[in-house]
Amino acid sequence: MFAVAGCGRIEFARLAAEDIDAAGGLDVAPATSVINLGSKQSLTVTGGVPPYRFSVTGQGTMVDATFVAPGRAGQSIVDVADVEGRTGRATIEYRGDRLFLAGGFIGGIASASVLASSDGVTWAAIGNLPAARGNGAFTVYDDRMFYLGGLNAANASTTTVWTSTDGAAWTQVGALPVANTGFTATVHAGELWYVGGATAQGNSGLAYHTVDGATWTSAAATLTPARHEHDLISRDGMLCAIGGHGDTAFLDDVQCTPDGSAWTTIGHVTFAADFPAAGEVGDLAVRTCGTGCTATETSTDLATWTPAAPLPDGERESPALVGFGGRMLLIGGNTTVLETTDGAGWTVIGSLPAARLRTGAVQFTPH
Repeated sequence: MFAVAGCGRIEFARLAAEDIDAAGGLDVAPATSVINLGSKQSLTVTGGVPPYRFSVTGQGTMVDATFVAPGRAGQSIVDVADVEGRTGRATIEYRGDRLFLAGGFIGGIASASVLASSDGVTWAAIGNLPAARGNGAFTVYDDRMFYLGGLNAANASTTTVWTSTDGAAWTQVGALPVANTGFTATVHAGELWYVGGATAQGNSGLAYHTVDGATWTSAAATLTPARHEHDLISRDGMLCAIGGHGDTAFLDDVQCTPDGSAWTTIGHVTFAADFPAAGEVGDLAVRTCGTGCTATETSTDLATWTPAAPLPDGERESPALVGFGGRMLLIGGNTTVLETTDGAGWTVIGSLPAARLRTGAVQFTPH
């Protein structure tokens, strides 16, 4: 349809609402999908008049026409609109159907073993990392499990970046910019990030990000104070470092950045501790104390934290906290596996073959 403008130019008139309805909406494929945490789902849009505009309700990031899931389980809706007002929608769920536990210290010695569980109750050996590691970063990104850095059997920090799609076979895909330990990695803004850690030069405040685990880019701003044994959570477009071990004291601040260009303190946790742990289940963040105490706390915004139920069976040194099936599971630092739904109480649900300190766990669907 066209109209002749008063100045003699020929213009395409916008379709009326009833014409849009008659023409139909946009087709988005796949309309529904289930992917791993931190992983990608490409969307194909047909119909209408490009360019298409994408918007996300829920967590996650759009990179062109590809959705990148966040680091915690959930569901997001991606709405698509064209220039004429036609719309389409895709629903994407992100989660894993198994739990994996990798590395850690057993009896003071770094371990290479990888365990798996379908429920957190019963665990079985499924494979080994290429070498013993403890106190590295274990996460999921781009449909693979990543194990970054950590201490080796000689208690020296390393640079290796390993990936696996099943927990049994592992491949080195790259190296960290510097040997590192005592740091956490997560998915933020469609990329894999890690911040800080303990290096040969001391505590670090540097932040790095990558799209493949091989090439790492340093962010512009440095997290101050520098730290290790902190936690890292991405939420609502902000990457947040929580607590940690500074040069002279344990830290209680929560500092966030949208893109690594600047860090801003948004709040404080209720306790500063060595070897703590933090994780998310739904919108609830849960944090445990670490060495020397059994305190826990919860938050819904990462800025304000509330004391929660203490751990029932003693302190835990850098355990893993992972949301799974609507529950928060505390794995490692002891043989028992604990669960909570809201931090109001902890229940023993299972046990590991041996106590593991400074370990990591993820939920992942192998393939």
